[in-house]
Amino acid sequence: ANLVPFTNFDQWISQRKTPVYLVAPAAGRARLEAMGISPTDIQPLTPSYIGVLCRPRKIMCGICGIVNISGDRQPESVRLRVSAMLEALSHRGPDDVGLHTSESAVFGATRLAIRGCHDGRQPMVDAASGVVVVCNGEIDNHKELRRWLAERGRPVKQATDVAVIPGMYLELGTAFAEKLVGAFTIAIWDPREHRLTLV
Repeated sequence: ANLVPFTNFDQWISQRKTPVYLVAPAAGRARLEAMGISPTDIQPLTPSYIGVLCRPRKIMCGICGIVNISGDRQPESVRLRVSAMLEALSHRGPDDVGLHTSESAVFGATRLAIRGCHDGRQPMVDAASGVVVVCNGEIDNHKELRRWLAERGRPVKQATDVAVIPGMYLELGTAFAEKLVGAFTIAIWDPREHRLTLV
């Protein structure tokens, strides 16, 4: 689409944690909208250019962690190592960062918020079982799965799409991934079984 990245254009841009792509007005708003860009993201910046707020493909969520399969307690040094991993992943998820430490696992996540922008904190932890989940990706059929889980007494409170994953795992075990539609990478630590599941 011949969009030119321009990442340092006054405070209006810097507050948004995302590059702004500039195109000449001659390209027309209709062309930008035809590319799937929301009209609310198209802003006049200069007489010569209009700007489009978007996220380049290299930015996405990032997940990391260290587990001790034996179930032994993790030392503080492991938490520091995962914190260093998160720092290395900071460019991938500009919207949030989370770290969870349990006796035998430390998981971290950086987040690019797409769905459920205000309540999608990761890692996700099921309080009853201690199961810890991190996910990089999107679950396209999350609405259907929410209904399915609610029917089984596992209502999902968060709006974010990946919030269905803990309940799906608790209902179906490692077969849960067969029910998911989307593009994703998932890590689940189950302290009851001392089992790490990677999808």
